[in-house]
Amino acid sequence: MKRKKVLFICTGNTCRSPMAEALLRREIKRRKIKFVDVASAGLQVQKNAVIHPSSAQLLEENGLSMPKFKPRQLNAKILQSAFVVITMTDAQKQNLAPDEKIYSMSQVTDGMQIPDPYGLGLQAYR
Repeated sequence: MKRKKVLFICTGNTCRSPMAEALLRREIKRRKIKFVDVASAGLQVQKNAVIHPSSAQLLEENGLSMPKFKPRQLNAKILQSAFVVITMTDAQKQNLAPDEKIYSMSQVTDGMQIPDPYGLGLQAYR
């Protein structure tokens, strides 16, 4: 079976999408699914960005870590390589060219969007 890639998108690829990537990767491993890959990217990645410390802390608290994670700027090649793309908000989906493989989190979670926790406390990241 051909491998399929799930791609999560957020603004800077430092908070929400890396956490979604790590959580889905763990679930795929737990279920022993061998044909799905997971990645993440950002719409506006800052040069020399790193995963946000609050995101890293929460991942570690949940037995996950991404020590080598580097935020990636979304580009056409990354987008084309994905089987399905999930943005954290409806607005982020609207920023992308219309494509039947792009969904916002609200479309896959019965209306829930994932607001940007950047600049807020640890509770917002939870």
